[in-house]
Amino acid sequence: MGGRVLRDGTHLGGSGDLVVVDATSANGTVDVPMDVRLFGADFLRLGDDLLIRAEAGPDVIVRNYFDSDGAPALQTVDGAVLAADIVGILAGPRAPAQSAQVTLPPGAQPIGEVVELEGQVQATHTNGVTDTLTLGAPVFLNDTITTADDGAVGIKFVDDTLFTLSDSARMVLNELVFDPDGGGSMAVSVLQGTFAFLTGSIAASGADAMRVQTPVATVGIRGTSVSCRIQVDGQNSTCTLLPDPDGSVGLVSIGNAAGQRILSEPFQSTEMLSFFARPGEPFVLPPDEMRALFGGAVRILESQSGVRQRRGDVQQDGETQQAAAGGEPTPAQLAAIAPAAGASETAIPAPSETLVATLEAFEPVADTADAAADDGEAAGPGTAPTVSPGAGPATTGGSTAEDQ
Repeated sequence: MGGRVLRDGTHLGGSGDLVVVDATSANGTVDVPMDVRLFGADFLRLGDDLLIRAEAGPDVIVRNYFDSDGAPALQTVDGAVLAADIVGILAGPRAPAQSAQVTLPPGAQPIGEVVELEGQVQATHTNGVTDTLTLGAPVFLNDTITTADDGAVGIKFVDDTLFTLSDSARMVLNELVFDPDGGGSMAVSVLQGTFAFLTGSIAASGADAMRVQTPVATVGIRGTSVSCRIQVDGQNSTCTLLPDPDGSVGLVSIGNAAGQRILSEPFQSTEMLSFFARPGEPFVLPPDEMRALFGGAVRILESQSGVRQRRGDVQQDGETQQAAAGGEPTPAQLAAIAPAAGASETAIPAPSETLVATLEAFEPVADTADAAADDGEAAGPGTAPTVSPGAGPATTGGSTAEDQ
C-alpha cells in the first residue's frame, strides 16, 4: 500500500498505516500502540488534532487533543508516560516560523550555553525552527535538545548547573527561574538517551528546587551529581548517584506513582521499568561499569568538572559515612530532599487496563516486602499526587512559556 495524504496535505509515511484515537474519550491518558516508538517520534499539530509519527509503526492521530486545556498524557504499553505539557512543546506552535531568518522566538533570553560538543546536536525552538548547535551557542526556555547516535553535549546553565546528554538523547528545557541573590527553580524533561548533571546554585537553594522528569520516574535533587540512562522500549532504565567534584556525596530521590528510592552512597543505583512500578532495590554500580553504561554524558561531565569519579577518591563527612554504612539516609538527609514539594499539580494518570495486564506479568527488580522500611513509605498510584509526569509553567526571569 502506498503512502496516504491527509486533506491538509500532510503525507503519512511508511505504508500509510494509520491509527486514530479520540482524546475526548481518554481517562487521563491516551494509550499509544506498542509498535510506536513514542519518545523519539515527531509530534505535529493538525488543527486541534495531534499527529504522532515515529520511525517504525503506524502514524497515530489523536483527535481533539489540543481542543481543551485538559489534554491527556500519552502512555505506552510498558507504562512509560509523556506529559501533556511536554507534548505541546514538542508539537510546536500552531503557526511555525516560515522564514529561515526567524531563528528565535521574539524576546527570547538565553538560559545557558553549549560548553562541550561531540558529533551532531540540535535545538528546536518554540517557534518551530531547528538549529544545529556549536560551541558557545545559547539555549532557550522550552528548547528541545536532541543528540545523534554518536552525539554528546555539555550545557552550562545560568546558575552554573552542568547538564550533559548523549546516546540519541532528547530533552525539553521546560522550566528555569533564577535569582542571582538566591532561590529559583529548574525542571527539565528527558525523554530518552543518557544524561548526567552536576548541580548549581538553584538545586542548593531548596529541596524541591530542581527536578528531572523522565517517562518512568522523577529525579529529585539537592546539590549532587547524577547520571541516568533512559530506555523506554520495554527495557530497564538506570540512575546512579555520583560523587561531587569535591569528593562529597549528596542525596537523590527516584520516585514515581508507585513509590520512591533514596540513593545516598557513591555509585548507588536503581532501575525503573514503568511509571507505575516502584524503582528497584538500590545496588552499587562499579565506576568502570558506570562509565561504560553512561558513555559520553559522564565523559563530558568529568571533563567539564575536572574530576575523575573514582570511588577511592570519595571523601564523605561523618553523617554521610554513617548513612552509607548503615545503608539508610539520616533523618536530616531525608528532610533535605523532598522532590514532591515543588512538583506539578498535574494529576498522575491511572495505568491503563493494558498496562495493568503487562505489570501483572512482570517481576519487579528485587523489590522486597520490607523495602519501605529502608527508604520511606512507598506511595501507591492513588496517593502520590506530588510526583508527577508533568511539569508546571516554564518561567525565566518572571516570564512564562506562553510569553516566549
